[in-house]
Amino acid sequence: MKTGQTEKGEFSDFKYRQGYETVAGVLIDTATSGEKVIDIGCGVGKWSALLAEKGIEVISVDNSAAMLRKVTQRCKHNRIESGISPMLSDGFFLPIKSGTFDGGTLNWVLAHIPVIKNIHFMCEIHRVVKRNGWLFISDSYWRGQEGGKEQIQIRETGERKHEVYKYYYKLKELKQLLLKTFGKVELLLPLDYELICVARKTA
Repeated sequence: MKTGQTEKGEFSDFKYRQGYETVAGVLIDTATSGEKVIDIGCGVGKWSALLAEKGIEVISVDNSAAMLRKVTQRCKHNRIESGISPMLSDGFFLPIKSGTFDGGTLNWVLAHIPVIKNIHFMCEIHRVVKRNGWLFISDSYWRGQEGGKEQIQIRETGERKHEVYKYYYKLKELKQLLLKTFGKVELLLPLDYELICVARKTA
């Protein structure tokens, strides 16, 4: 279970809730109505729905069919089916033409990508986003956590336990990765528990 969460997945810590609200605000300010955006590692579709409700066309990508079913359920509940298209895929090999999207999002995704594969992953996102398009990232970052920068954590889901890979980027380290694989970093905002980053594709 993630620190600050209850058994139902609700945030019990004020700073966690405040962080999520800040992430939502910056994401909405970054995107523009009428754009086409790819949400990679969309999970249950929280951020996809937020974008679709603003009039953005969203391709919601996840490698879990179970997660995508929840995306579909959320779309029906929010009556935004026309704004979101679920896609079963990972971020390493996207079945999408180059330069398709105005922007992309990685919300609590990058830290779970093995650091030895991060360049491949980021270059694929660079490929599908248009020139001058944007990339929004929100994730954990290195704050001296117990266990080191690279970890295998044990998480509980109901009665099941499973391993989760985590890599905590330093701010400078993430900026260098984006400069190398995507483009100019326009925002790098560390909060209490998460880091918000916006980059612009320059080539």
